[in-house]
Amino acid sequence: MSDKVSLKELAQAERAQMERQQSGEVPDVSVPLPSRGKVYPTDNVLFLAETVDVRAMTAKDENILSSMALIKKGTALTSVMRACMTNKLIDVDSMLVGDRNAVLIGIRNSSYGSEYTVDVDCPSCDAKFEHTFDMSRLSVKTLDVEPCVSNTNNFRFDLPRTKREVIFRLLTGRDVAELDRTQAQRKKNNVVVDDSATLSLHHQIISIGGEEDRNKLMKLVETMPAYDSLALRTYIADIIPGVDMIQDMSCPVCDAVSEVDVPMGTEFFWPTGKRRKRR
Repeated sequence: MSDKVSLKELAQAERAQMERQQSGEVPDVSVPLPSRGKVYPTDNVLFLAETVDVRAMTAKDENILSSMALIKKGTALTSVMRACMTNKLIDVDSMLVGDRNAVLIGIRNSSYGSEYTVDVDCPSCDAKFEHTFDMSRLSVKTLDVEPCVSNTNNFRFDLPRTKREVIFRLLTGRDVAELDRTQAQRKKNNVVVDDSATLSLHHQIISIGGEEDRNKLMKLVETMPAYDSLALRTYIADIIPGVDMIQDMSCPVCDAVSEVDVPMGTEFFWPTGKRRKRR
């Protein structure tokens, strides 16, 4: 899908949004974009966008989450995003992973509320219990580094050992889907070596020392000194925008308070999906 938007398409989208608002449907909710729109080109509707508007899910949208065909293809959540984004010109596949996660959490909170109850394990005593996270307390980690070329998803890092310049990009939803397909195919072919880190880097790196040939880049990534590889991966993790999913959790068994990642399992979009035992 092209990122370019014609005036006709823009007018159609604005008219559809006005009609929807006038019909009395659920109100829009503005979700902050962690990237602040810095990585999108000038002809993209997300160019320098600080927020995007979403609406709460409807019963019809819930059908998407129960579609076995979409679940099998791994596109159920993407389909929900498309349905709930008020601006239909947004290509959700081209959005950064961090922006997509923020939108999904915004849709989830506006649909079911900010409380998220899920089964968890205590890191201290391994006890299993039910815990309620407050999704409204999640903080947004914004992109505070400027792209090396304005309004592009291109960033620069100098490898500390080999002194080579690396130009890389942050992963989008389309990238993750392609990586998942690659990993699934490798598993089908009985490839037992876990090279997900290398594959991810190869997918993100645009050039190393000016070299842009994809085949040569793969070789350069595979032979990159571990010191450089770790430094690059650490830098990417430090700058990548998204939602900080860490919250405190108190164990009712051992009373330990731990910092844990909010689990994003199947119950995330089905908070009442199973009957819970009352204490």
